[in-house]
Order: sequence, then structure tokens, then C-alpha cells
Amino acid sequence: MVLICAVVLNSCQKEEYKVVENQEESSFLLDAQLSAYIKSVASHDGSFDDRVDSAPCFSINFPYGLWIDSVQHQMISSKDLTMIGADAQVVPQFPITITVADYVELDVENLSEFQQYIINCHSGQLYDDIITCIDFNYPISISLYDAENNYFETLVLQHDWDTFNALETIDPDRLVAINYPITLKINGEITRRVFSNEDLKNEILQIIAICN
Repeated sequence: MVLICAVVLNSCQKEEYKVVENQEESSFLLDAQLSAYIKSVASHDGSFDDRVDSAPCFSINFPYGLWIDSVQHQMISSKDLTMIGADAQVVPQFPITITVADYVELDVENLSEFQQYIINCHSGQLYDDIITCIDFNYPISISLYDAENNYFETLVLQHDWDTFNALETIDPDRLVAINYPITLKINGEITRRVFSNEDLKNEILQIIAICN
């Protein structure tokens, strides 16, 4: 997926859109690194239930049953995970469904399958390209232009899933522009505003060097 910064101008004489590339930023946008970083920030963070599955690249979908020290409990939300002690022995009640970092949902029928997914996570066989210390402050809007059909539209992204899915599914032949400024949250607290693709790439590079 190539992100191309576009300026869309509405002609006074003709109702059509023109796309002009910003040459100053094109060197950052022509490599796929920025797209990969955005996907990593927007990927599903499965680390919140690691006390159950010990696998940061997926989480178990709520609700599900969980045996804690041989006593059955019902996990309705992440708040219920706080009842699990540091030395507790836990086993999910199967079947369960897990969501991996790329938002694919997988059915798990038994303990053997569950343990294999944990192994696959730690061995890199599951998508695990996750940047956990950076979050996008939503909503974010992006502009899309289909040059072949002379068609323009704006997408409003409300959630990480929207962002990840957009980068996975948007036609690579379309011109895509992030509508800046956008705001990043670092470790859920500090906020930084970015104003261009170059700023976004540099901010992510600087932050992940510290927190990942």
C-alpha cells in the first residue's frame, strides 16, 4: 500500500477533481515503511489478557468461562481479569474464540489447539507486528481518489480496526491522503500532534526506540 499525499482542488469551471502530488513528502510515501508503522500502531493489542494466555499477539473474545485454581468463573470483560492472582493456575473453558493482531478471529476447540497458538505467537508464526505504546486519537479522516474513474471520497476512521482494515483493503491504485493534523497518544497519557506524513513517520520512529 502506497500512501500518496494529495491535494484535491475543485475547479471553478469544471466539476472535477485534480490531484497534485506533494513532491516534498514523496520520498517518505513511496516506501512501504510508513504504511507498516501505521498498521502496527492500529493492530489489535492482545497483551491485556496475558495472565490467561501468555500471548501478546492475540486475546480471548469475551465472554468465556475460565477455571481459576479449579474454580470456574465467567469472564465478561477485561475488569474480570483482575481476580486472577499472580500465581493462579488458569485454564479457559473450551471452545473459545481468539482475535489475533490482524483482527482475524480463530475458533479454538481444546487445550491442545490453544497451546499451539501460544507457541505460534512466540515463534512469530502469528502476526505480531504490534506497537503497543502509541495510540491514534480518533476520529481520523483520509481522502481517497480513484484517478481511473475520477472519483473522490473521504473515509472517517473511528477505531484501530477501521485503520488497519483500510490499509489492508483499499485499492493500491488509489491515491490516499491522511487529513492532518492528527494526534498521537503515548502510553495513554502524553499527546503529540503531527502535521504531515514525514512528521508521523519520525514521531513513530522516535517513540518506538524508547518504548518497544
